[in-house]
Amino acid sequence: MRGEKEGEIKRIAAILIFVFLAIILVSRNLPAEAPKDKSLKKVKMEYRGSLKNESRYYKLSGDSLLNPKNSILKLDNYFNLISFNLFSNISWGDILNGHINLHAFYDNTEHDSLDDIEIKLNELSLNFCPKEYIELIVGKKIFRWGTGYAWNPTGVAEPVKNPRDPSDRLETSSGLEMIEVSTYLGSSTLTVVALPDSDFAKWGRTEWAAKIYSFVEGFDLALITKIAKEEKNLIGFNFSKVMGNRLELHGEIVGKKGSENLYLETKSDEYESPPGSGMWIPAIYEFSQSKKDEHSPYYRFVLGSHYTFLNGINLCIEYYHNDEGYNDSEWQESIEYLKYSNKILDDPKYLPISGRDAGKVYLLQANANLDKLTGVRQNYLFFRGYFPRLGVKGNLEILFINCLDDGSSILIPTFTYNPLPNLGIYLTSDIFFGDDKSEFGLFYSDYTISLGLRLYF
Repeated sequence: MRGEKEGEIKRIAAILIFVFLAIILVSRNLPAEAPKDKSLKKVKMEYRGSLKNESRYYKLSGDSLLNPKNSILKLDNYFNLISFNLFSNISWGDILNGHINLHAFYDNTEHDSLDDIEIKLNELSLNFCPKEYIELIVGKKIFRWGTGYAWNPTGVAEPVKNPRDPSDRLETSSGLEMIEVSTYLGSSTLTVVALPDSDFAKWGRTEWAAKIYSFVEGFDLALITKIAKEEKNLIGFNFSKVMGNRLELHGEIVGKKGSENLYLETKSDEYESPPGSGMWIPAIYEFSQSKKDEHSPYYRFVLGSHYTFLNGINLCIEYYHNDEGYNDSEWQESIEYLKYSNKILDDPKYLPISGRDAGKVYLLQANANLDKLTGVRQNYLFFRGYFPRLGVKGNLEILFINCLDDGSSILIPTFTYNPLPNLGIYLTSDIFFGDDKSEFGLFYSDYTISLGLRLYF
């Protein structure tokens, strides 16, 4: 099934590329007696690109409950990625526009052959505007519906943002296959998006998203909803407001009934079998969607602000709340689960599960369910400071994320030196603070250090 699905995706991409190139060919060979609408013949092409290389060192934590002594995930201390992005827009007057975002990357940490270069289409879309008040987009697109900087609860159709890298430094974000229709009514816009299954023939699995945007009294306002086939329907609202030339305020909220998050359940305690044998059946745990059918509402929201000083320094602060995150008792249960998994790891008196060491099975399960982007708990504070023109050609960015539920935090300073306008050399680090029972204390690394180079053209 997976092979069939991947094959279908490749066929869809091939068709879109063919249509894209065919339109270019036709538009460049229109005869002189073509329709009088000159906009059909006026072709404009723009492109830009980037080449990046990033090397990263991980100072692995030997006492991480998720990965004790690196025995579970067996992570490397070193990582190197070469990445190439090409962005292109082709327009045919004001009626037709094509957009492509091609991403190629090569991880030479694990591979030693250029045959292992991976290429993917982050975006590929055709935009048709027959009238000034209506627009049709078909293909693959990255949406930007949220107003938050580090979190976007109302980004129901866009890539999940990583607060540790909200600007997507390596430009790896990929869009969704979609069909979008927008109509413009003065200062308001109605957008409806169909998000089909990768197999476009299975329209029964199609999800729908809609956004109503309006500009009212200086406020950018948007009402957003998503109708999902296998998940809970969502409804949300976001806003942003620029006050003067320096201050900006923004916020988002989204709600739904029930939660599809996975929560830990203890099915049975450990017991000796047979009694007196010295052999033990491990306790049985399960991560399940135990709150999926609840009728109580679950909300996620973010409130934040930007302020820019006369010298260009920009400060951003955001508060994020997630009802679906683990509360104190649920988090404590998870910690006890991890401690138990570590206790029985490689202990021969505990019988295996499905032929595998029980502790290892549980820790792999925990990694799959707890190692999410920042947001496992419920309350967070985010701060960003951007300091331009340090020296002649340098700038400094500082990110700070604090989990208000347990006090753990991450500090991410990044210094960038630009010897040329299109060339940047940067040094960045992720530094984790917190005990081994806190969210950020559970991370596999004590800190990371990355050195990168970016070339734009």
